[in-house]
Amino acid sequence: MINKILISGDLLRPKIESGKTINFHEKRINKYFEFLKYQLEESTNLSVHKLNTDNTSFSPSIFYKLCGGEYLDDEEWLKIYDLSIIPQNAIDYFSSYIADSIVIYIEMPQIFKRIHNFLNIPYIDITVHPIRFYDDHLFGMSTNSSFIFDRMKKYQINEKLFNIQANAIKAITAFNPYNILPNSALIAGQTNIDKALYNNGRCLSIMDYEDEIRNMGHMYDCVYYKAHPYNKELGKIYSFLKQFDFIKLCPSDWNTYRIISNDNLKKVYAITSGVLYEAPYFGKEVRFLHRPCFHFDYDLNCPYSEETYLSIYNDFINPVFWKDCFQDLISVNNNCENLIMSTIPNRIRATFNDYWSYTDLDPTIITASKLFRKKSEEKSINRPQSYVSKEVYDNLQNQVCLLQNEVRNLETTIGILRNEPAFENNPIKRYTKTKIFSLAQTSVFFNPDIVLYKLSKVAKSNHRADEKITSIKGITYRPHAPHGGRGGGGAVLSAMESIIGNDIKGFPITYNYSEKDGIWHTLKNRYFTYSTYNRMINPKSNLIPLYAAVCFVIEKTKNEHDKLYVCHDYATAYGLYLMNKKYIFVVHTQGSRIDEKIALGESITKHEMSIIQKCEKLAVENAVLVCFPSKGAENSFFASKYIHCRQYNNGPTLYNTIYADVTPKKISSVKKEPDTITFISVGTITSSKGQDEVVRFFHNTLDKTDKRIRWICVGKGPNKDTVYESARLLEQEYSSFSFVPFDKLTYAEVQYLYSVSDVYIMLHRLSVFDLSTLEAMKNGCALILSDVGGNKEYNVRDNVIFSDSMGVNSDRIFNVNEIQDLKQRNIEAFDIYFSKSVFKNRYSEMIIKVIDEMNASMR
Repeated sequence: MINKILISGDLLRPKIESGKTINFHEKRINKYFEFLKYQLEESTNLSVHKLNTDNTSFSPSIFYKLCGGEYLDDEEWLKIYDLSIIPQNAIDYFSSYIADSIVIYIEMPQIFKRIHNFLNIPYIDITVHPIRFYDDHLFGMSTNSSFIFDRMKKYQINEKLFNIQANAIKAITAFNPYNILPNSALIAGQTNIDKALYNNGRCLSIMDYEDEIRNMGHMYDCVYYKAHPYNKELGKIYSFLKQFDFIKLCPSDWNTYRIISNDNLKKVYAITSGVLYEAPYFGKEVRFLHRPCFHFDYDLNCPYSEETYLSIYNDFINPVFWKDCFQDLISVNNNCENLIMSTIPNRIRATFNDYWSYTDLDPTIITASKLFRKKSEEKSINRPQSYVSKEVYDNLQNQVCLLQNEVRNLETTIGILRNEPAFENNPIKRYTKTKIFSLAQTSVFFNPDIVLYKLSKVAKSNHRADEKITSIKGITYRPHAPHGGRGGGGAVLSAMESIIGNDIKGFPITYNYSEKDGIWHTLKNRYFTYSTYNRMINPKSNLIPLYAAVCFVIEKTKNEHDKLYVCHDYATAYGLYLMNKKYIFVVHTQGSRIDEKIALGESITKHEMSIIQKCEKLAVENAVLVCFPSKGAENSFFASKYIHCRQYNNGPTLYNTIYADVTPKKISSVKKEPDTITFISVGTITSSKGQDEVVRFFHNTLDKTDKRIRWICVGKGPNKDTVYESARLLEQEYSSFSFVPFDKLTYAEVQYLYSVSDVYIMLHRLSVFDLSTLEAMKNGCALILSDVGGNKEYNVRDNVIFSDSMGVNSDRIFNVNEIQDLKQRNIEAFDIYFSKSVFKNRYSEMIIKVIDEMNASMR
């Protein structure tokens, strides 16, 4: 039974000063208690108490010990902030303080929410709203009680008011705008310790987003960094930001709202900063580098969710607000008065002494500031100071950083000029530079020799000696695909990250993928500046992805040592060879890389083919191990006329798996048809994949069945038009046959198509170990495959029908009972031989064996 109301906060974040432990939130809890006590008592007739460390025996130290830790600093606070498995004795300890209560928290930690839900004790979590440019504080309020939520949501502020207030601020700042460069972006800094930055036991830092920041330099002419004044790691951050010549530091006195009001600013970036919630009302795009830390729903009829925060303005000052919110849980005072206080800007800000950037733009503050400046000027501008205030010191420090930034810009300009042949004093060097730049710009033939020579020199200068292997990195110059929908190296490395995680038997493992903007990001960096890139990279070259991959490897590995790499494409492997790294090369190509390019219809010269051939050969011969996703893939690779490896270390077969679990997305035009046998093919339409053979298969078998047949074909490629035309002619010839083509679909849509299909058919001429075939197995399709390459290795439980375009097994193919049996066999085969757990064991055992052997040889 609820017999009291408590007001509390985050009791688990004490500060240790001079040997004494002081609660970080102690004063804040007391302020809110004094402000809310009367309204709560007036509305409920219950006693209202504070739960704080200055008036109870609650001890953060004891709670930490009960949770298996010891509070020493904020790092320990982060370890238990979101603790999922809470010891029972810790729950019992906290329960003794909150039993029979409704608790109102100011900035409630996640661990307390879990305890409340375990004990079924209602709470309200109050947080300062991220919209802080309104004329007074807003609060976000969440609760674990649907009764409180449904009563409270009708008090939400009208979101449209934010647009009016933002426009008022834009009008104020229009008289004196900052000198912000056109086509600019802003990175909003945050503190170094904040619950909004919490992620897996630590706080995120802007230094975790090097790749994203580098990408900004290719989209914007300038990126401004607005530091948070209370970040204790600003020195480290400024040093980190020095590497980006496009970043400018904002002076410490620049106001955030003046910045985001500026028309030259296009986008705002931050990890989770509240500025990202505010900037859209100023007409700016935003990007959360991490996920948003709060979910707000301004709909007065929004559905209940414990994660949803309701946006409350000054209604909470009125006792009637609390009577209304609590009336479904406890007995309330129906006679409490409706006490509406007049609205005064900054009342709550002043009450709690919480001021942010908006205060500088408040009309009252602007007027007072003008009067203060006028009086100061009348007295004496040059009055001697006996000390330097912290504000002045911080401003001077930021000015120094700005000057250092300008020096860095000058150094970059000088470096570009040094590359100009005209500025070379030595006539021989001047001639050589001029000749090299001319050849690189005009000759596709000489371009790869010049570029790769330069990159090999850069790689050699970054060689680091290895000792014992202590960590692992998965790396590929392919995009990250955490949600599936891709094949090849990017998909398999994404599978490794999703399934294996960040540790293999005590060895930490990290992952690197290509950047979202790919080549332009990687090449236009310190190895090829904007100036030298245009001189040395011939845009007609077909090897630009190779150059980019090598630059990518140099950039990602240059400061690393004692690490074993697992890579998934030949260009990344070649880059690791140049860097003298220890690497396992997992080959996912259908034949050699040249075979793939030819199959895709790519134009490539003989000299470029010889370059790829050489790089692929060196990548294979210098790998610690070379592995393939099937024996068929291995055989087809070494059978290629473009592969001439003298020696290589052959590793175990590493079969792929399906790692992304998505909810299928329905395609309204395609439904399950019980009276039809639905076939499906998924893959790039090339000669290797053999969709043209599937058309011939149907041509040779349709007259052998009286059943309706539907063929869904997903993919595009050089043979698309021929395959489509042949299938449509077949459709005209056989009324029982229908052809349903899709050029491109999302991964979730393809999963839906599997669910309405009966048979997956691919009659490859060349097969590695297609992920789409595994997807079909997992989704319970029967399999019809050509008897080539890796296709043979799917048949682990007599679960595959092997056929060719003649349809030699047509008696089985159109047998409904046979199809149902094959469907079940494929589900079982996937679970036993190709599941996530099997994938994890294969990769982990192979990697650990290599590390053990290498470390033993280094002793």
